[in-house]
Amino acid sequence: MPRPLVLVVEDDEQVLGVFARVVEHGGYECVKAANGHRVEGQLKGRSPSAVILDYLLPGMPSTEIIARLRLASPLVPIIVVTATTASDEELGRLVPFAILRKPFSVDELLTVLERAIEGSGPVAPA
Repeated sequence: MPRPLVLVVEDDEQVLGVFARVVEHGGYECVKAANGHRVEGQLKGRSPSAVILDYLLPGMPSTEIIARLRLASPLVPIIVVTATTASDEELGRLVPFAILRKPFSVDELLTVLERAIEGSGPVAPA
């Protein structure tokens, strides 16, 4: 049985590597993209079971990335991660499955990811 596919979009190479290792350690297949322009090429026509998306990315705003992802996979759960001071209301306009504010624990990320893939319902901001 194939492992669920998780797309991770993060511009910081070190953070992207950490997220990828956490996702793979959780038993999921991971596809990495350093920015929004690389998402489609990295997915190669596959639909992710969940997305971990950094809120602030160079080149393409997260709102555009989300719009493109939802065009291809309308129900894909998107977990927005951020270190910004943006309000929950502002981030909530993205209609994410969950918002994780950096720093967060590996366990927290894996719990939210598991809930997203299992379809357990959105997670309220902490």
